[in-house]
This record gives sequence, C-alpha cells and structure tokens, in this order.
Amino acid sequence: MGKEAYILTGPPTSGKSSQASLLAQRLGFPVIRGRDIVPELSDQCGSFRNLIPDHLFIPNLKRLLDELNSPLIILDNVPRTSEQAIFLYGWLKDRKTNLSVVKLVLSEEEVVERTKKRLACPVCGETYHLDLKPPKIDGFCDIDSNLLAKRAGDTDEKTVVKGFRDYQRLVIGWMKVIENHIVVYEIDAKGTVKETFQRVEEALDI
Repeated sequence: MGKEAYILTGPPTSGKSSQASLLAQRLGFPVIRGRDIVPELSDQCGSFRNLIPDHLFIPNLKRLLDELNSPLIILDNVPRTSEQAIFLYGWLKDRKTNLSVVKLVLSEEEVVERTKKRLACPVCGETYHLDLKPPKIDGFCDIDSNLLAKRAGDTDEKTVVKGFRDYQRLVIGWMKVIENHIVVYEIDAKGTVKETFQRVEEALDI
C-alpha cells in the first residue's frame, strides 16, 4: 500500500466515528476526529448542528496534522467545508498522499429514527445506539464508564433534520472542489456497525 489517507463522512447517526476507529485498527493508521480539533467549541456548535468557523478550525487542523507528521491518516468528519477540503488536499498533496472518501449513506428518515435511540458519553464523546451499537454495560460508556446521555441536538426532530440537510448541502460543496483528486466509496450504512464495516472492507479491498 502506498501513502493513503481516508476521509470518513456521512450524515448524523451513520456511524462515522465507529467506522473510522475500525478502519484505523484494520490499517494501523492514526485518527483525527472533527470533534477534537477545536474541542472547546465542539459541544456548543454540535448541539445546534452549527459549524466551527474556518478561521478557527483550519489553523487547529494544520497544527494537529503537523504534529502527527504522518500522511497515513483517517479523518473522521473532516473536512466539513470547501475551504477545509482545499487546505487538506494541499497538505496531503505536498506529502504525495492519495486521498479516498468513504461516504456512509442513510436517508433522512433513517437518521431521524436512529437519533431516537442514540446515546453519547458527555466526557469522551463516544456514541452508542441501543440496537445497533449498545454499550457493554447498559447506560455506561465502554471507554471511561461515565453515564451516557442524550445529546442536546438529538432531542428535537427539527434540529436533527437540519443536521441531515446541512450535511447533504455541505458534502456536495466540499467534494465538488476536490472531486478530480479523490476516490469516493459510497457505503450503505444500514444495519449494525459490524455489518457496515464489512461493506467498507469489501469496497476498499482490505
């Protein structure tokens, strides 16, 4: 395998972080998560499905990439905007790294339905689904044993629908500006985390 970077993108509840973790374990790559780039703003913006401004996000992304100093990476929910995509492509191009996008696919109705049973750890941010990805101990995070809770943005269906439609608009925008430089794999995200990852493995031939 040559130098490779993978973007994991998809609508809310599609399992981006879970698939990013599994792919990182499979390939031995580090993960950069969108929620960790400007952590002091992630919860505040995420609750209302708002974006962290590029002038704050991009310098922090650059710092993390430079500190990592590895072109072999998994990017979880990064980029979100055209400006972020242009920066990321340029950073990887300078390091002669191929860029692929794993795009998880769910309908708006499926996202709304999944949100009803989604829980998250308020400390580490790990997410769970009562049917598709239940915690090992009911109500508690597998990673740090903190009590799980509903995300603020998951309690209002209008906010959930806004998140889905914003995602659809944004992903079309940022993928268009780098479409000639990426390989895109569209993956059906229905079913369990394990079932979806089997589709990812088959698509990537890993």
